[in-house]
Amino acid sequence: MNIRTFFLSITVMMLIFQLISFHSFADIPTNVRITNIRGTQFSVSWITTQLETGKIRYGDDPSNSDNWQIAYDDRGETIIDDIHYITLIHLRPETIYYFDIISGDTIDNQNDSHYDQQTCPILDMRVDSCFAMGRVLFDASRQLPAYDSIIFITIHNNDPDQPPSETESCILSQANVSASESCSPTLDNEGNWGIEMVNAIRLDHGSRYDFSCDNSRAHIEVESGKKGFSERIAPLFDFVDYQPTIMINDKLREVLFLLDFLSQKHNGFLIDYFRRYDRNQDRLISLTDILIILESLAEQ
Repeated sequence: MNIRTFFLSITVMMLIFQLISFHSFADIPTNVRITNIRGTQFSVSWITTQLETGKIRYGDDPSNSDNWQIAYDDRGETIIDDIHYITLIHLRPETIYYFDIISGDTIDNQNDSHYDQQTCPILDMRVDSCFAMGRVLFDASRQLPAYDSIIFITIHNNDPDQPPSETESCILSQANVSASESCSPTLDNEGNWGIEMVNAIRLDHGSRYDFSCDNSRAHIEVESGKKGFSERIAPLFDFVDYQPTIMINDKLREVLFLLDFLSQKHNGFLIDYFRRYDRNQDRLISLTDILIILESLAEQ
């Protein structure tokens, strides 16, 4: 074998290995989040690198998984996307449910230990309202709504001694959403979302989150898979279209968010911002990361 044939063989083997590795790991769910925890339901969301179907196998007996039920995407059983959003409904209060995520041909069962989540007690309904509203776009100039995006909202009641609420969420979609946590009761063509935040609960799941709607802050996150991600912290208001329009993949907004966060105005929020903003991987959020974002913005 001459040297040229040898290096050609090595190149082909490396290419085959990369293709096998990509196929093996491409479907593994990432950014798995559990939100909207209630006495009789909760929502599970995740993203994948490929467009595929998603469903969840779940039950309250981990030793009897063969008889577990199946739940499909809130947008429909045949939805194919890199964003996945499923609400498990008709559950029993204060019960631990175990579940596996089935994404395409991949089954994520946490190495046979399963995911799990306990439903909360049936809580008294608050008589007031805090209907947060906003808008999400892909393109500001063309005003393209960011459909098939997940909106996550976490409340902080501005008490420095109190942690944030559990996170509420909804899926912004043009499809007929079957579960109760759709972003809007009516379909529109403008990318508007709305979530009734009085249903939010404490992190210990024992009671509703105590806050005043006109004196609290909201950490708003928008997950759009390959299309991008955006987040901001803004005042929370009831039935006021005050929440600013959020643009997906807005690098200038990323810089403003980091500067706002580094100003220590929002230390009460439990935000894992290292994964998204630690651009030089030094486990610090600093001016270096901001400069990297600005450089990528300047290259556009």
